[in-house]
Formats: sequence, structure tokens, C-alpha cells
Amino acid sequence: MTTAKRHRRLLFVVLAVLFVIVVGLVGCRVLDRPAWISYYRVVDDRTLLLGTVNGPGANVRATSVVQAAGTVTITVSAFFLSVRAVDG
Repeated sequence: MTTAKRHRRLLFVVLAVLFVIVVGLVGCRVLDRPAWISYYRVVDDRTLLLGTVNGPGANVRATSVVQAAGTVTITVSAFFLSVRAVDG
């Protein structure tokens, strides 16, 4: 195999890997959505419990916590991914 063919093949592989990474990142961003906070409970001066209601396969997490004098602002996001087995 000549050097030019190796370089072309390597370039193709690198571009294919970059394409897969970009499509994966865009897909993750599209599936990541804000989630509603269903309830909260103040446990003590430093602890706050949050509850969300989301479908099966949702990965829910606090994405932002901003504290100011007397207030706390919390943003919750959920990554929705549903993988189901197909009955044949």
C-alpha cells in the first residue's frame, strides 16, 4: 500500500470518528431537557429535598444551584432515553 493511500484512509477514519462524536454530542443535547420540580421539602437549615416525576429511563439531576441571601434557585434537567426490548 502506498503512503498516499494510507494517508487517505487515515483521514477517512479520523473524519468518521469525528462525525460520530459530533452526532453523539448533538443527540445528547437534544435529549437533555428541563424537568419540572414536583415537590420540595426543607429538612433543616442546610438541606433541601427535591422531587420530580419523569418517565422510565430518565436520568434526572440538578444542573444549577444559585444561592443568594435568603433565596436558593435550583435548575433540574432530565436526559430522556428509552431503550426497550422488542418482543419477537
